[in-house]
Amino acid sequence: PSESWLEKWMCHELTEVYNYWGCAEQEANPRVKKIWERFLDYELWKFQEWLEVFLSLEKRVPEEFVPATLPPPIQFASQRTFVRDVLENEVHLRAKGAHFIPMSQEGPNDASVRYREAINKDGSPSETVAAGYVYVPGTELGSGRRSAARAGV
Repeated sequence: PSESWLEKWMCHELTEVYNYWGCAEQEANPRVKKIWERFLDYELWKFQEWLEVFLSLEKRVPEEFVPATLPPPIQFASQRTFVRDVLENEVHLRAKGAHFIPMSQEGPNDASVRYREAINKDGSPSETVAAGYVYVPGTELGSGRRSAARAGV
């Protein structure tokens, strides 16, 4: 919460560079790899532009908040196990400011409670989206609903 808007934007740009770098590093198809590399070049250019703005206005260098070395790229593979673990271990948590608390510790006037009540006043949006969905193996990269319909499910 103490970051300036420009610092937040620099982190956003660096995240985009990091993600495209990971895609380019892991791509096996040479034609697709060139596409990822082109997007990485675009993001590096945008980062350079924002860096100039950041340096001129903030009078700081990104090394103050960016690690000297980056972790290995995110593996672009199935994350099903990770997602299931997060759901199992964190679904009961809620945000309270910059902290996560158990749902049981929420008060009726907490921002997350008020937000949930407003969003869910006509029912749960996620339940509306999920209504009628049937999982069909192999449809993860496309619309499961359309793929399931095509498969006769």
